[in-house]
Amino acid sequence: MGDKEHLELLEDGPRLWNIWRSQNPTIVPDLSEAKLVEYKLKGGNFAQSNFFGADLRRANGSYADWSGSNLREAILQRAKFANAKLVKTNLREANLHRAKATGADLTGAMLQEATLLRANLSGACLHLANLSQANLLRANLSGADLREAKLVHANLAGANLRGANLAGADLRGAFIDKSSLVGVTIDSKTKLPLEHPSMIPARLLLATKSIVQRKTRPTKARKRIATKK
Repeated sequence: MGDKEHLELLEDGPRLWNIWRSQNPTIVPDLSEAKLVEYKLKGGNFAQSNFFGADLRRANGSYADWSGSNLREAILQRAKFANAKLVKTNLREANLHRAKATGADLTGAMLQEATLLRANLSGACLHLANLSQANLLRANLSGADLREAKLVHANLAGANLRGANLAGADLRGAFIDKSSLVGVTIDSKTKLPLEHPSMIPARLLLATKSIVQRKTRPTKARKRIATKK
């Protein structure tokens, strides 16, 4: 269990909590396994805090700073993280069923084996995030920045990826049946789940092939050098 004193401080609301954090910058808040259902945490400073296994169902953590915090195995069903900062946050095995994180910054976040069923991550930044084996069934990732993200063996069935940036993303083994991939961006470093080519739109397969051909096609200068040899 977490620190009772820290829980009592949080019950006073994010404004007083932020004052306490600014006055005690070396203290690492411990709210592990705390019951924080429907708590109003909007705009709070929760960076580098321990929320391991905490129950944050329907809590409002929008516009708050959760950077570097430990939310592993936390219950975050229907929680709100709109425009929140979750840079390098540990969300492994967390339950984010129907959570809302529109416009959130999840750069480098750890989401391995997390449940994101029907979660709304539209417009979120997931650059370098690790979503390997995560359940993103019917999740909304429209317009999301997934550059260099790891989605290895992730479940993206029925997910909305319209306009998402998948440049350099690793989707090997991902399940993308019935996902919306209209307007997605890929590049030569994008690894598509070619284990199931029938699930990938022909446009993306052709684009991938074209990118690889452009990358490997010898330039005129190379041709001249080869001819001289």
